[in-house]
Amino acid sequence: MTTNLDKPLCRICNKARGVFKCDGCSDYFCFQHTGNHRQHVIKQLDHVEEIHNLVQESLAQQSAEPRQDIEKLSGWILFGIISKLTPLQEHSYSSPSCYGWYNGDHFVYRNGENVGGQGHDAIENDIIQFSINCDQRLIRLTNERTNRTLELSVDIDKCPFPWQFHLNLNLVPTRIRILS
Repeated sequence: MTTNLDKPLCRICNKARGVFKCDGCSDYFCFQHTGNHRQHVIKQLDHVEEIHNLVQESLAQQSAEPRQDIEKLSGWILFGIISKLTPLQEHSYSSPSCYGWYNGDHFVYRNGENVGGQGHDAIENDIIQFSINCDQRLIRLTNERTNRTLELSVDIDKCPFPWQFHLNLNLVPTRIRILS
């Protein structure tokens, strides 16, 4: 025989009559408060959808490839990435998590080591497009003037996520301007 003591109580009014169990939160509600709970769940789902849309919009903006305008060039410039876990240091290009290109010949850095190969060919007033593809573990640099593209695969054991854009300007008065 079932008594009122055996029946679960409504979470809102603590009454046992007409109890409904929500499979989502596992709480019980009386007939009167089932509708209220349903409206509350709908509001929560709407809020989750809003957050999802904001995150998607933010990711779309972040995935837009940043472009740099080289305003003044004196010496070397490194375009690359470095693990955010790597502490700041004077010779950051030699960090095991550094991947990128210096201007000139034989200036490709992988795992913080110069591995030879062609560096970037940027000169003053060039526009450089730099993209980071975390899914494919790849960085890409394109010089819009020469239409030349360089790519480097990234070893995530050496350069763990999260990554950050790494830019070395070695001599005064070198300047760049980030366009987007």
